[in-house]
Amino acid sequence: MQQKQILAEKQIEVERQLANLHLEQKEVKKCLNATSEEEKTAFAKAEEVRKSKERIEKSKQITVEELTIAVCKYRELGLDFITGDNGALLFHFTKIDERNVDRIFSFRLLILEQDDEYLVEECCPQLKEEVVIRLVQELNQTEDYPSFMRGIRKAFVDYVADEE
Repeated sequence: MQQKQILAEKQIEVERQLANLHLEQKEVKKCLNATSEEEKTAFAKAEEVRKSKERIEKSKQITVEELTIAVCKYRELGLDFITGDNGALLFHFTKIDERNVDRIFSFRLLILEQDDEYLVEECCPQLKEEVVIRLVQELNQTEDYPSFMRGIRKAFVDYVADEE
């Protein structure tokens, strides 16, 4: 009888230990699930950053190619460009002023790497600020370089018309 009682007590102790192990197992699963969710979130964020970086790099590559094509087309209209410091491009237009076809109209286009945006500087002659701002905003939104170049050239043409 005593042996039966000892075995019953051992069984109760084993069942208690088993219950504790089940509780610990549930806690471990919760921790693993939480860690798994954190890992999933971190992985998703890392993937988003990677895709964004890839898109930016691809965009920069397309930018140079598209600018080169646009420049070739505009050479007929008296467009030339020079690579400047920090990746800037200095654009020179001629054939805008019919009275003086060799007159140079220029501007400097910068790429702001921290913002991945464009900025126009050193516009000569100085164009209306609101026109330049609008054209740059459109370029930053659409990356439509041919349209941007046509817009800048038209702004210079309008400048010459206003001079007369």
